[in-house]
Amino acid sequence: MGKCWAGSKPHYFLDEYNFLNNEVNYIKIRMKMKKLLPVLLTLLYILGSCTNESAEMMKLQQIDSLMEKNPQAAYDSLCYHKKEWLQKGGRKVEMKYRLLMVKAENKLFLPLPSDSLFQEVVTYYDSKGSSNDRMQVHYLLGCVYRDQKEAPKAIQCYQQAVENADTLSAGCDYTMLFKVYGQMASLYTQQNLLDEALAANGKYSDYALKVGDYYNFLIGKEQRAALFYQKGDTAQAIRQIWECVASYRKHNMLKEAVGIYPLLIDICNKQQQFGKAYHYMQIFERESGLFDKNGEIRRGREYYYSAKGQYFLGVNQLDSAKYYFKKLDGFGFHYEANRGLFAVCCKLQDWKQVARYAASCEQGMDDILNANQANALMQASKMYDFQKMQKRMADEALVKERMERNLFLLILAMFLMGTLCLYGWKQYRKRLRCKQAELERSKEELQLRVLQLGESKKEVEVQNDRYLKTLRELEAYKEKYQRMNSSEKTVMIDDNEIYKKFKKKGAGFKCDAFPTDKHWRKLTIMVGENFPLFFDRISHNHVGKNLTLTEQRVAMLTRLHFTSSEMANVMDVSPASVSNAKLSANEKLYGDKNARTLLQNMLKA
Repeated sequence: MGKCWAGSKPHYFLDEYNFLNNEVNYIKIRMKMKKLLPVLLTLLYILGSCTNESAEMMKLQQIDSLMEKNPQAAYDSLCYHKKEWLQKGGRKVEMKYRLLMVKAENKLFLPLPSDSLFQEVVTYYDSKGSSNDRMQVHYLLGCVYRDQKEAPKAIQCYQQAVENADTLSAGCDYTMLFKVYGQMASLYTQQNLLDEALAANGKYSDYALKVGDYYNFLIGKEQRAALFYQKGDTAQAIRQIWECVASYRKHNMLKEAVGIYPLLIDICNKQQQFGKAYHYMQIFERESGLFDKNGEIRRGREYYYSAKGQYFLGVNQLDSAKYYFKKLDGFGFHYEANRGLFAVCCKLQDWKQVARYAASCEQGMDDILNANQANALMQASKMYDFQKMQKRMADEALVKERMERNLFLLILAMFLMGTLCLYGWKQYRKRLRCKQAELERSKEELQLRVLQLGESKKEVEVQNDRYLKTLRELEAYKEKYQRMNSSEKTVMIDDNEIYKKFKKKGAGFKCDAFPTDKHWRKLTIMVGENFPLFFDRISHNHVGKNLTLTEQRVAMLTRLHFTSSEMANVMDVSPASVSNAKLSANEKLYGDKNARTLLQNMLKA
């Protein structure tokens, strides 16, 4: 949450817990830094060889990533390279360096620069930074005003930080956002603006839970219990305390679970339940781990002596009560100590000391009231809201003006569009009439074509009937052929005149001008009639290669059982040419490089 909460009423738990956590973390950081600093400085020295802006920004980003776990190491690195980044780096590098320096100083509770010095960084990132950058610089400026005791200005800066947070973006820095709300809750609590503090505390816990930071989520619940107690809602405060204790135990944080007991002890004292108060005191001193071997409470938790003094006051152990109130005074809690001593002296009827402590209490209350800026804080908050409202009204007026202008332009555009539409309609009507006339002409032409198509359809039907008749005849012939046995087929072929002529030629008889192309066509028809699937095979085979005319004729004569010598006589070529043609045909048709097996392959197919 940053620096500890402090206030006038008994919300001591808020003061104690934050201060303690800060001190413990600071000690741990210092111890770790003794080991990490040499390594870190060496690393940064090596990286320092890069002088371009992107390299410098990368180094600063590495330091920023180190900030949460080891702010002391980050601060030492920034100091070590201060001259390099301020003198040699560009504007972007300088602003990033100054932002990180204030961030580190804030984490280490070091004096922050004046608001005027840091305002330049805020102005730079307001114009050039991302939403997360703007949220961060306004948060840090709020911390500057916080340390200057300027609570109204601080709260305005925190509100601006919240306004710059883009919670709709996946990259929103919710860790920074819950810290902002934590600081707002702290300031509101200091000014006893408890409703506002509760609202801010709720946001603090919600966003801590959103990023999975259960520790700060539970710290928020502890603070919420103290706020309800300050408001006078003791029942709700007790409910919050036990919920918090249960959550701590669920996460196996047993010491933290009893760390909230001082608030419970104070409540028991107020309700005069001193037996319970004593019981919780025993558990707290035994299990919290906050006491040394001499029974002294850890630094930052001294306000516990107020609860202990109130217990002894309640059970009339006045010497013990006086002892713890004076001990409390030694740690700077003057008003609470004087108020306790006043009550002790009243019981002792030591009227001289009663007057003394009454005067001290009055003076302490005046100091508290003088330091209280509640009215100014509320005014600042309201002024911020008023400014936001004014800005919203100005924006709305601008939007209204734009809407009126846009409405005028819209009306003008509609008028022009109407004029154009009217002109276009007239032109459309004119073109439509022309189109209608052309359509009528096309209709007449179409009717004429329909008549022609009707006549053509009749012709096609006649041709189709002829085709069907031929197809039926072919099917009948095919069935007849399939019923025929091989001997019948052989007889049919042997009786064929063209076959006989080719056989006579093959036998060596002299035949003038035989065979001609006409004779070959007749033989082809005869083969097709007797072997219908023959030409399907030899025309387009499985490898996509067509036979040459010579190869087709050789294949056809082979199917008719002509010998090679007969084929040579018929085709008037050498037997070797016939063998070559048979081999080529056999290879193309069946992938067989053997001339003698062509007929066998044909008969198998």
